[in-house]
Amino acid sequence: MSEEIRPKPPLPTQHQHPPGQTEEMNPRPDHGEKSYRGTQRRDETMDDNDKKSPAVASFEEEQARQWTEAGEAELDAALEDTFPASDPVSMTVPSIPTGRTSAEEAERVRVNPDPADILSEISEDATTLVADLRKLVRENPLASVGVVAAIAYLWGLTR
Repeated sequence: MSEEIRPKPPLPTQHQHPPGQTEEMNPRPDHGEKSYRGTQRRDETMDDNDKKSPAVASFEEEQARQWTEAGEAELDAALEDTFPASDPVSMTVPSIPTGRTSAEEAERVRVNPDPADILSEISEDATTLVADLRKLVRENPLASVGVVAAIAYLWGLTR
């Protein structure tokens, strides 16, 4: 509503029981749904809406610089890992072989693994598991007691 159309005081006394209803008021109040107009400051300061703000431009420049540096660092590492120099550059897999170099030996180990190797791996895994469980119980003793009680209860139901 513009200033000219708004009702002038004194306005009639109106009483409603809470919560009041806008529809029951005469004249109906204007909450700014139709009459509000902004200051248009944004239109004055941002004359070209396609232009990036300085913060966005700076951010994009920094991001591009970091991407460039990261790519160069990966390429340098790949060049150092590649041997001999005549091999093509690989950024993901170094050309220096790791593990077994004989195909026959690798196949023999894959088909008939050494039981001692398997036993040592299982032993290492079990030791790590026990150490992790001890640490977990020390950090959360009440939760550990609750878990053990729940397992004992379920075990008791099956017996």
